[in-house]
Amino acid sequence: MSSCVNYTEMYQHVMPELPGCPKPLVMAKIRKIIREFCTETQVFTYELDAINVRDGVDTYDLDIPTCASMDTIKMVELDGVEIYPVGDPRGNGYSMPNKCQIKLYNEPTRDIEQGLEVEIVLRPIPAGTKICCSLYEDYYQAWAYGVMAELMDQPGKSWSDSVTAGKYNGYYLDEKGKCRIEQSRGSMNLELQARSPYEFA
Repeated sequence: MSSCVNYTEMYQHVMPELPGCPKPLVMAKIRKIIREFCTETQVFTYELDAINVRDGVDTYDLDIPTCASMDTIKMVELDGVEIYPVGDPRGNGYSMPNKCQIKLYNEPTRDIEQGLEVEIVLRPIPAGTKICCSLYEDYYQAWAYGVMAELMDQPGKSWSDSVTAGKYNGYYLDEKGKCRIEQSRGSMNLELQARSPYEFA
Protein backbone atom coordinates (compact mmCIF):
# COMPACT_ATOMS: atom_id res chain seq x y z
CA MET A 1 0.00 0.00 0.00
CA SER A 2 1.33 3.45 -0.89
CA SER A 3 2.03 6.11 1.73
CA CYS A 4 -0.96 7.27 3.71
CA VAL A 5 -2.39 10.40 5.31
CA ASN A 6 -4.01 10.40 8.74
CA TYR A 7 -7.68 11.30 8.82
CA THR A 8 -6.83 14.06 11.31
CA GLU A 9 -5.43 16.05 8.35
CA MET A 10 -9.07 16.67 7.44
CA TYR A 11 -9.57 18.81 10.55
CA GLN A 12 -7.89 21.82 8.92
CA HIS A 13 -10.44 21.75 6.09
CA VAL A 14 -13.60 21.46 8.19
CA MET A 15 -13.07 22.69 11.77
CA PRO A 16 -12.93 26.43 10.90
CA GLU A 17 -16.53 26.26 9.66
CA LEU A 18 -17.80 24.12 12.54
CA PRO A 19 -17.40 26.34 15.62
CA GLY A 20 -17.75 24.38 18.85
CA CYS A 21 -18.16 20.99 17.18
CA PRO A 22 -16.34 18.29 19.18
CA LYS A 23 -13.50 16.57 17.38
CA PRO A 24 -14.81 13.03 18.10
CA LEU A 25 -18.04 13.91 16.29
CA VAL A 26 -16.10 15.43 13.40
CA MET A 27 -13.91 12.32 13.17
CA ALA A 28 -16.97 10.06 13.11
CA LYS A 29 -18.29 12.02 10.11
CA ILE A 30 -14.90 12.00 8.40
CA ARG A 31 -14.79 8.21 8.64
CA LYS A 32 -18.37 7.90 7.40
CA ILE A 33 -17.92 10.21 4.42
CA ILE A 34 -14.60 8.75 3.25
CA ARG A 35 -15.97 5.20 3.47
CA GLU A 36 -19.19 6.21 1.71
CA PHE A 37 -17.31 8.05 -1.05
CA CYS A 38 -14.97 5.12 -1.71
CA THR A 39 -17.82 2.60 -1.71
CA GLU A 40 -20.06 4.56 -4.07
CA THR A 41 -17.35 5.62 -6.53
CA GLN A 42 -15.04 2.54 -6.47
CA VAL A 43 -12.09 4.95 -6.57
CA PHE A 44 -10.04 3.09 -3.93
CA THR A 45 -8.25 0.49 -6.07
CA TYR A 46 -5.26 -1.71 -5.25
CA GLU A 47 -3.10 -4.04 -7.32
CA LEU A 48 -2.26 -7.23 -5.46
CA ASP A 49 1.13 -8.89 -5.76
CA ALA A 50 1.12 -11.27 -8.74
CA ILE A 51 0.04 -14.79 -7.79
CA ASN A 52 1.80 -17.98 -8.91
CA VAL A 53 -0.60 -20.18 -10.86
CA ARG A 54 -0.28 -23.93 -10.27
CA ASP A 55 -1.25 -26.83 -12.52
CA GLY A 56 -4.61 -28.23 -11.40
CA VAL A 57 -5.29 -25.49 -8.81
CA ASP A 58 -8.24 -23.26 -9.66
CA THR A 59 -8.80 -21.34 -6.39
CA TYR A 60 -6.41 -18.73 -4.96
CA ASP A 61 -6.42 -16.59 -1.81
CA LEU A 62 -6.35 -12.81 -2.17
CA ASP A 63 -4.07 -10.90 0.22
CA ILE A 64 -6.35 -8.01 1.22
CA PRO A 65 -4.69 -5.05 3.00
CA THR A 66 -5.63 -4.94 6.69
CA CYS A 67 -6.62 -1.27 6.54
CA ALA A 68 -9.55 -1.99 4.23
CA SER A 69 -12.14 -4.53 3.16
CA MET A 70 -12.64 -5.66 -0.41
CA ASP A 71 -15.66 -4.41 -2.29
CA THR A 72 -15.15 -6.20 -5.60
CA ILE A 73 -12.60 -7.27 -8.19
CA LYS A 74 -11.90 -4.64 -10.82
CA MET A 75 -9.55 -6.42 -13.22
CA VAL A 76 -7.96 -9.86 -13.59
CA GLU A 77 -5.22 -10.95 -15.97
CA LEU A 78 -4.20 -14.57 -16.43
CA ASP A 79 -0.85 -15.03 -18.15
CA GLY A 80 -1.07 -11.47 -19.50
CA VAL A 81 -4.61 -11.80 -20.90
CA GLU A 82 -7.56 -10.09 -19.23
CA ILE A 83 -10.33 -12.45 -18.10
CA TYR A 84 -13.85 -11.60 -16.96
CA PRO A 85 -16.40 -12.66 -14.33
CA VAL A 86 -18.61 -15.68 -14.91
CA GLY A 87 -21.65 -14.47 -16.83
CA ASP A 88 -19.83 -11.65 -18.59
CA PRO A 89 -20.56 -11.66 -22.36
CA ARG A 90 -16.82 -11.40 -23.04
CA GLY A 91 -16.25 -14.85 -21.57
CA ASN A 92 -16.30 -16.84 -18.34
CA GLY A 93 -13.00 -16.33 -16.56
CA TYR A 94 -13.45 -16.33 -12.80
CA SER A 95 -15.83 -16.22 -9.86
CA MET A 96 -15.53 -15.38 -6.14
CA PRO A 97 -16.28 -18.26 -3.75
CA ASN A 98 -15.99 -15.80 -0.85
CA LYS A 99 -14.73 -12.31 -0.09
CA CYS A 100 -11.02 -13.21 -0.14
CA GLN A 101 -10.69 -15.84 -2.89
CA ILE A 102 -10.81 -16.01 -6.66
CA LYS A 103 -11.70 -19.17 -8.57
CA LEU A 104 -10.67 -19.64 -12.18
CA TYR A 105 -13.40 -20.98 -14.44
CA ASN A 106 -10.98 -23.21 -16.32
CA GLU A 107 -8.59 -25.28 -14.21
CA PRO A 108 -4.96 -24.44 -15.11
CA THR A 109 -3.06 -27.15 -16.97
CA ARG A 110 0.43 -25.78 -16.25
CA ASP A 111 2.37 -23.70 -13.75
CA ILE A 112 2.67 -19.98 -14.51
CA GLU A 113 5.00 -17.97 -12.28
CA GLN A 114 3.30 -14.72 -11.26
CA GLY A 115 0.67 -15.57 -13.82
CA LEU A 116 -2.40 -14.21 -12.03
CA GLU A 117 -2.68 -10.43 -11.60
CA VAL A 118 -5.64 -8.99 -9.74
CA GLU A 119 -6.73 -5.39 -9.15
CA ILE A 120 -9.36 -4.96 -6.47
CA VAL A 121 -11.67 -2.23 -5.23
CA LEU A 122 -11.46 -1.46 -1.53
CA ARG A 123 -13.40 0.45 1.06
CA PRO A 124 -11.84 1.77 4.30
CA ILE A 125 -12.74 -0.12 7.45
CA PRO A 126 -15.25 1.70 9.71
CA ALA A 127 -12.59 2.40 12.35
CA GLY A 128 -10.02 3.51 9.79
CA THR A 129 -7.50 6.23 10.63
CA LYS A 130 -5.56 6.65 7.38
CA ILE A 131 -6.15 6.89 3.64
CA CYS A 132 -3.82 6.73 0.63
CA CYS A 133 -2.03 10.00 -0.11
CA SER A 134 -3.14 10.00 -3.73
CA LEU A 135 -6.81 9.68 -2.77
CA TYR A 136 -6.49 12.36 -0.10
CA GLU A 137 -4.87 14.80 -2.50
CA ASP A 138 -7.54 14.24 -5.15
CA TYR A 139 -10.65 14.16 -2.98
CA TYR A 140 -10.08 15.88 0.39
CA GLN A 141 -12.17 18.87 -0.71
CA ALA A 142 -15.09 16.66 -1.73
CA TRP A 143 -14.89 14.84 1.62
CA ALA A 144 -14.76 18.17 3.46
CA TYR A 145 -17.96 19.25 1.72
CA GLY A 146 -19.66 16.01 2.75
CA VAL A 147 -18.54 16.25 6.37
CA MET A 148 -19.55 19.88 6.76
CA ALA A 149 -22.88 19.35 5.02
CA GLU A 150 -23.91 16.57 7.41
CA LEU A 151 -22.77 18.38 10.55
CA MET A 152 -24.17 21.78 9.59
CA ASP A 153 -27.52 20.15 8.92
CA GLN A 154 -27.84 19.19 12.59
CA PRO A 155 -30.36 21.59 14.18
CA GLY A 156 -29.80 23.65 17.31
CA LYS A 157 -26.00 23.45 17.39
CA SER A 158 -23.45 26.23 17.48
CA TRP A 159 -22.26 24.98 14.08
CA SER A 160 -25.74 24.60 12.52
CA ASP A 161 -26.25 26.30 9.15
CA SER A 162 -28.90 24.67 7.01
CA VAL A 163 -28.39 27.00 4.04
CA THR A 164 -24.65 26.34 3.80
CA ALA A 165 -25.30 22.65 4.51
CA GLY A 166 -27.51 22.44 1.44
CA LYS A 167 -24.90 24.20 -0.69
CA TYR A 168 -22.08 21.97 0.50
CA ASN A 169 -24.18 18.83 0.04
CA GLY A 170 -24.71 19.85 -3.57
CA TYR A 171 -20.97 20.29 -4.03
CA TYR A 172 -20.33 16.88 -2.43
CA LEU A 173 -22.85 15.11 -4.66
CA ASP A 174 -21.40 16.81 -7.74
CA GLU A 175 -17.86 15.68 -6.86
CA LYS A 176 -19.05 12.16 -6.15
CA GLY A 177 -20.84 12.05 -9.50
CA LYS A 178 -17.77 13.29 -11.36
CA CYS A 179 -15.66 10.62 -9.69
CA ARG A 180 -18.11 7.86 -10.65
CA ILE A 181 -18.01 9.01 -14.27
CA GLU A 182 -14.20 9.00 -14.26
CA GLN A 183 -14.14 5.48 -12.86
CA SER A 184 -16.68 4.15 -15.35
CA ARG A 185 -14.68 5.61 -18.23
CA GLY A 186 -11.54 4.01 -16.89
CA SER A 187 -12.79 0.41 -17.20
CA MET A 188 -15.80 -1.73 -18.00
CA ASN A 189 -16.04 -3.09 -14.46
CA LEU A 190 -18.94 -5.52 -14.18
CA GLU A 191 -18.70 -5.74 -10.44
CA LEU A 192 -22.12 -7.24 -9.87
CA GLN A 193 -21.10 -10.59 -11.35
CA ALA A 194 -17.91 -10.58 -9.30
CA ARG A 195 -19.20 -9.59 -5.89
CA SER A 196 -18.87 -11.82 -2.92
CA PRO A 197 -22.20 -13.08 -1.53
CA TYR A 198 -21.17 -11.71 1.87
CA GLU A 199 -21.98 -8.30 3.31
CA PHE A 200 -18.64 -6.72 4.16
CA ALA A 201 -17.95 -4.88 7.38
